[in-house]
Amino acid sequence: TAPATPSSPLASPPAFPPGSPSAGPALPAWPAVFEELLALLHPLVPCLTESLWQDLRPLRLPGPLTTLAASPWPVTTPAEPRDAELLDDMAQLLHLVLALRGLRAIYLLPEPTPLPLLLSTASAGEALRWRRHDPLLRFAAHLSDLTIGPGLTPPPGAAQAVSGACRLLVPLSGLLDLGRERLRLASEVNRARKQFDELAWKLKNREFLKRAPPPIVAQDRRRHQELRQQLEQLSEQLSYLKP
Repeated sequence: TAPATPSSPLASPPAFPPGSPSAGPALPAWPAVFEELLALLHPLVPCLTESLWQDLRPLRLPGPLTTLAASPWPVTTPAEPRDAELLDDMAQLLHLVLALRGLRAIYLLPEPTPLPLLLSTASAGEALRWRRHDPLLRFAAHLSDLTIGPGLTPPPGAAQAVSGACRLLVPLSGLLDLGRERLRLASEVNRARKQFDELAWKLKNREFLKRAPPPIVAQDRRRHQELRQQLEQLSEQLSYLKP
């Protein structure tokens, strides 16, 4: 196998948004992480991992090992306090991005559409914590603008969601016709309420509960609960758009 060159995929560092706190420490660390991953996979796919390991050799510090098969098994080390803090930050960022995707789904906003976001935090310290990840959050959530601060006031016609101790505020003016969106959401609320009421009546019918197979009853109960949550969510979003 030819050794890695500067233009080789193995020699290219992973892409991070400019200014991301993840970019700095990741650049020197990623070859070591990849090497340990190859060692873990080596018993399952020895030929492929050995080949990739040889490609990685020019990027590692010089050492006596010449084959992956002769390298020691990776040893875990206790996480440092900073590692635990970063893991917690990334978990919260994931929840925040998922909450924002939920708003996109409700308002039929496709993922490529950049969104403005006001991130209202519970405290100034929490706002400072999120500002450290400003570039990564903009990149991961496809944001056109990001404002972070404690106790931000929701602008008129803003979609809202909660993620942990933060409230996400997405101004929809300029992205959607708010009048049409109110009508669409009202129609969705009526449709969900109709389905919810029909299932509620069905699940109160003793003859149905007696004759229907248990899996069907369980499926209808799950659907009834899903409709309840959907109805609450749609009604809440509709209330945010009231003039």
